Formats: sequence, structure tokens, C-alpha cells
Amino acid sequence: LALILICLGGGFGWLLILLGQSNLFGSLPIDTILPEGYTFYLLYGLPHLALARIGLLSGLLFTFHALTLKSRWMPTMIFAGLCWLVMALCVPFYIGVLYAILGVWGLAALLRYRRFPTALFVRCVVGALVPFPYFVYNLYIFAANPVLKAWAVQNTLPSPNPIHYVFGYGLLAVLALPAIRWAWQRGLHRTPYLLLPAWVIAAPVLAYLPISVQRRLLEAIFVPLCILAVMGLRLWWMGSGVRRYPRRAKLVWREAVIGVIMLLLPTSLLLLVGGVTAPSQAGLSDNLFHTSREIAALDWLNTHSVPDSVVLSTLETGNYLPAQASLRTYIGHSPETINLDAKRDLATRFFEGKLTETEQRSLFDDNRIRYVIYDPGVPPIDSPDLISIYSGDQGDRGGYAIYEVRQR
Repeated sequence: LALILICLGGGFGWLLILLGQSNLFGSLPIDTILPEGYTFYLLYGLPHLALARIGLLSGLLFTFHALTLKSRWMPTMIFAGLCWLVMALCVPFYIGVLYAILGVWGLAALLRYRRFPTALFVRCVVGALVPFPYFVYNLYIFAANPVLKAWAVQNTLPSPNPIHYVFGYGLLAVLALPAIRWAWQRGLHRTPYLLLPAWVIAAPVLAYLPISVQRRLLEAIFVPLCILAVMGLRLWWMGSGVRRYPRRAKLVWREAVIGVIMLLLPTSLLLLVGGVTAPSQAGLSDNLFHTSREIAALDWLNTHSVPDSVVLSTLETGNYLPAQASLRTYIGHSPETINLDAKRDLATRFFEGKLTETEQRSLFDDNRIRYVIYDPGVPPIDSPDLISIYSGDQGDRGGYAIYEVRQR
């Protein structure tokens, strides 16, 4: 049951959608926008985040095993560190999340044993040192590189109103309450059990730390929460008295399991159904597919252009351009384009013909733009600085027009 919930479960986002509250407090339901906080989202379409989670959890499993070894545990923890390095290569700031997880685990062990958890500490230090150089490198490069520094400022993913977390995790949190005591008791003899309550209790603090990517700090929190929730459900069932009546006990357990699944799987089903039906919905299909005309135009440009040149286009075409050609885009993927609003406004004014020739030339020179792509339906402007090299009037090339900026 825990595995089913971890892989396919969500929260009550589906209920907010049905109630017409899909934009409650200015945010979509958390289980529809937070892949770090759930798992189905990763399995459905984010392979690099799925690999990062594999690395995080595998490293923890190696650590569990290392705690059972009195000697020769070093290779095991090196393997754990390598798993965490894979995680870091996928998502660098997850190293900080990892250190927070290990830290609260160690704090829980200190409180439980009332002595310093030496075995846990030295093993975690060995594993954590493997990705540490990469962690330091990222801290330095984001502080020293002006482009990455600017990107970090505009890459904001704040946590929504706490009510969204209540809808996203409330049921699981209630079910998990009795299991926190169970894990705490088990942790007296087996340290890994202490990780479950420590991680879950620390999650609300992590979600509202004063950094730009608050909600992404909930990476993998769904895993310990589901484990505790299922164990809490089991403890409730065992303490309800129905076990004295075996037939009734089986029925009650089955009903409880079915009820939890029916409450926590609908959001994932909505995401899946939405993905299946999107191609037939007007307006959505344009965001899912690239036409043969667009692909042909970009393929032509890839083979007839100077590699690594900058291309001016609309945001939509620019978002796809680097995947199809060895070229740079002036504006493209929204979070990755530095100063997007100002650049998009300038590009819009250019394509609408609102820039003077002097302003056009300044746009080309200041940004080293060598090529301009006009989307279908956008009439090319008359400019002495543009030379037509690909016309949308030629047969199946229809719609897209490409110009080269005259070099001075």
C-alpha cells in the first residue's frame, strides 16, 4: 500500500478542482505543480528529477546498511556518496536538501539516545563528503557568475499559502500521527526508523525557509510520509478491536485501504487523463506538438547557418530552437532567459514594426543577433539590415521566413 501511494498518490487537489477552487489563494493545487513533493509527476514526465530521487533514496538505503556494519562500512558509504553525487549532478541544490535531512536525522538520534550518535555521524560525514566539492563549486559559481546570479534571483518558487499543504498532505499527516510514536520507539534499537519522523516534522520548516526555491525543498518528503501514514493506518486498525473478529477485521482493513486509495489517487488520474485528452483540445495541441513546417525551417537553418549564432524569434519558436539547431536564442525558455520581460517587450515591438532602423540596428548589435525568424502570419518588416535566406512562399516551407542580419 505504501508503494502504491508513493508512486501514484497525490493530495486533495482534485477536490479543489471539482469545487472550482483550482486557483485558491493565487496558486494551483500543490499536488499538480510540485514534482518534488510527490512521485507520479516524476514518473510521468521528469526523468532527471526521477533520477535525482533515485540517487537520494539509494544513498539513504546504503547508509541504513552501513549502520549494521561494525567494520568495513567505508565502501558502503562511498557508494552512498556516489549516489548522492548522481543526485547532485541532476539537481545541484538537492545537496543542501540532503544535508538538512541528514542533520535532522542526527538531531533525532541525539535526542533519542541522549548521547552523541557517533556511528551515524561518521558514516553520514563520509557519504556527504563525496558530493561536497561539487556543492562548494556550485556555491562559488552562482556567486561569481553574473548570469547564474541573475538567473537565481528570477528563479523564484515560493511556497503557497499553508492551506494548500493541508489539502496536499493533510490526510496523510493525520494518518501518520500514531506512527510517529511507533517509529520513535523502534528507533531506540534501529537508527533508520528515526529518519521517518525527523524528516516529516522538519518538512514544514524546510518549506518556508527564506530562499527563492522554498517548495522544492520538500524533495521526496512524500516517501517517509506515506510510510508513516500506512503504518498509522495499520496501528489504528490493530487498536480498533476488530481483530477479535477475523472476518470483520479483514473487511475493515480492505475498506480502509480502498478508501485511502480512492481519496489519494484521483489527482494523478486527472493528470494522466489530461495528458491523454490534451491533443484533441483546441489550443492545447499547439503547445504539445511542433509542425512539420517549423521543424523543416529549423532543420534548414541548422545546416545553413553559422553555429552558435544568436537568433531573434518569438518566445515559442525560441523555446524550441536550441533543441533543433546548434544556435542560441534571444528569448526562449521563460525561467532560463535572463531579463525576460524586457527582452520579450523589445522583441514584440520589433516584430510589430515599432522600432526605428536605428533601434533595430542597436538590437542586432547589442545582442549579436545574426538571424531572425518570422512565424507564420507575421509579416516581415522592411529593413535594410535584413537579407531573406528562407522564404515561407516556397512550397511546403510555408509560413516561416528566415532572414540574416547584414554584417557591418
